Amino acid sequence: MPRRSLPLLALVTSLVLASHSASARVISPRPRPAPDPGLAVAQGVNGLGVALYAKVRGEPGNLVFSPASIAFALGMVHGGAAGDTARELERVLGIAADPGSAQAGFAALMKSGRAAKGIKLRIANRLWAQKGFAFAAPFVALTRDGYGAPLALADFVKNAEKTRVAINHWVESVTNQRIKDLLPAGSVQDAALVIVNAIWFKGEWAKKFDARATRDLPFTLLSGDKPAVKTMALMTPAGFAHVDGVSLVELDYKGGEMSMVCILPDDAAGLARMEERLTADQLSTWLGALQRHAEVDVQLPRWKAQASLPLGQLLQQLGVVQLFSEQTADLSGMLASGEKSLHVSGAFHKAFVAVDEEGAEAAAATGMVMTTESVEPPPPVFHADHPFVWLIRDKRSGLVYFMGRVVDPR
Repeated sequence: MPRRSLPLLALVTSLVLASHSASARVISPRPRPAPDPGLAVAQGVNGLGVALYAKVRGEPGNLVFSPASIAFALGMVHGGAAGDTARELERVLGIAADPGSAQAGFAALMKSGRAAKGIKLRIANRLWAQKGFAFAAPFVALTRDGYGAPLALADFVKNAEKTRVAINHWVESVTNQRIKDLLPAGSVQDAALVIVNAIWFKGEWAKKFDARATRDLPFTLLSGDKPAVKTMALMTPAGFAHVDGVSLVELDYKGGEMSMVCILPDDAAGLARMEERLTADQLSTWLGALQRHAEVDVQLPRWKAQASLPLGQLLQQLGVVQLFSEQTADLSGMLASGEKSLHVSGAFHKAFVAVDEEGAEAAAATGMVMTTESVEPPPPVFHADHPFVWLIRDKRSGLVYFMGRVVDPR
């Protein structure tokens, strides 16, 4: 008996071993998906948004601006920056010091924005360059391919005003006429390069507010007054969180890929205290607390706002200093060798938002004006054709020996 069972045992053993061997050949570690470079850049852009908010929250009234628009414009500038100028931009944008990784992130965000479903999202970039300047081929290729920004030739010396109006008209067309006069009069005179980003968004709520439910309800102002305002009402599936003395609601737009988040302090007079706590990390914590609820009772006022930011001043307050200095700006990656150095002489930003029962519309534009080394300014003018004060002083000590005025020299 034992001798007859041995072949069967051997057969079973061989089948088991063959099975294990086959399994060993099939099983292999799954390749990890490549990290999305846009995620890291988006996190840095959000940090820039919070930092800018902290700088402007002391201003009265409603506020609206676009961290994304500002970042896309700065991203294009970063594509031609080098040395300490690039490092300053990387710090304020919260992006890696590796230029390839950072620019790949911006390109990924451009691509994902254009592919967003269910909403209308227009992101456009463009460069206007002074005729006769030789721009570096890698910079032109980067802005064209990564940002979809063609390089148009212009004459900022002879036709500065005409070119400025044309740029502003382009911004208006991209933003559905919402952003007008981005570049103020005189801002592009003798410019060598103007970089512009424009964004327009229009989205319908995934579940719209019923206009018949909108009614006048009191809204407590910072002054304590309680005027009646048009207030929308809706029971809807939404993200919701109550944490650290604030409530958050996240309302989806059609397509489910974009949403609006509103953050409300528990205390009607607690906005300033909440704003003081608002950092990039705190915002991430609050957003991470959102959970989907089958129904949320939402009341939201209609509102509309538009604003412009002193972007150049704000960026310098955040540490981007060299970019604006003729002596220290290093934008050597923009121009071909032999050209004069560039610096940013003006940075402009405007934004608009409107929210109602149907959804929301928002637009923004950012312009960066670059000039070369200063041209010789016209001589100052002093025409003493009306009363004036005079004095005689010792220039060494500053001592004033005589002073008086002339009101009638006859």
